Amino acid sequence: MGQSGCGDRVGYSLMEIITVIAIVSVVASIALPNASAFYNSQKVANEAAAFAANVRLARAHAMRESGFARVVFNADRTRYVVQARADNTGMFLSGEVATMGDSNAYAEVSSEWVSLLGDLYYELPPEVTCSTDPPTTSAFFVRPDGMIVAEHKFSSPPLGILKVAFTVDDLTMQVDVNPSGVLESIEYYNENY
Repeated sequence: MGQSGCGDRVGYSLMEIITVIAIVSVVASIALPNASAFYNSQKVANEAAAFAANVRLARAHAMRESGFARVVFNADRTRYVVQARADNTGMFLSGEVATMGDSNAYAEVSSEWVSLLGDLYYELPPEVTCSTDPPTTSAFFVRPDGMIVAEHKFSSPPLGILKVAFTVDDLTMQVDVNPSGVLESIEYYNENY
């Protein structure tokens, strides 16, 4: 505030207010897009980390309980389940599994499987999309020895590398699942995917 010749002035001039508004506008135009990108990167990183932790949970449970566990995606990849056999079948019996006749092995909901999570499903936030490569993979299983396989059989060969990508806007984080668990997480932008 400046001094005028007629006494003390109270308040701000129109030029001072316009200058402050211009400065705030410039700072906001720089900061807000960066804040949005930061928020999106945190959201996609959290979903990728949660998925990796859930795969590790399924693997640890299968090994600890000497039974099968599984991760099953729903058709549009907006949620997935992490479950173990309800009757804990899958014990080692002469190199094979105690029961093989699980007709619901790929069903999201089955009385033969129980959730390892607090909720039945792990629901992704609406702004997060999920995809798998290969895209036909809707489920994978963890054998009692900890090996991640494509089928609910002890004799099933190990799963190849499954790429699970979580995307918000143009930011993607990929979690690679290999036969021994979660291999790594890679962050990149969509044009590279």
